[in-house]
Amino acid sequence: MLFYYKKNTFKFEKILFPTCSIVINSSKLNSCMHELSSVGLCIIGLINTNQANLGMLYPIPANDLKKTTCLFFIKLFLLSIRKGVNQKIINVYKEILN
Repeated sequence: MLFYYKKNTFKFEKILFPTCSIVINSSKLNSCMHELSSVGLCIIGLINTNQANLGMLYPIPANDLKKTTCLFFIKLFLLSIRKGVNQKIINVYKEILN
C-alpha cells in the first residue's frame, strides 16, 4: 500500500511494481541497473564473460552483443512468462470450480 499527498487530498492507492527486470546489453545500462537495484527489483540479464556483475541477481553468461543470442533469450523469456501466466489462469479456474 502506498500513500501520497496530491492537491489537498490524502489518498491510499495500491501501486503494483514488477518483481523483476530483464536486461539485455547490460554494459550500456549501468545507471538503469543501479536504479533498478535501488528500488529492490530482481535483475535478470545477459552478461559478457569479460564484464563485471553490476548488481544482477541472476546473470546469464552469454554474448550480449550478438543479435541472434539476444533474440534467443528474449523468446525464451517470453515463452516462460506465457507459461507462468497460463498456469496461474488454470489454477484460478481450478479454485473457482472447487
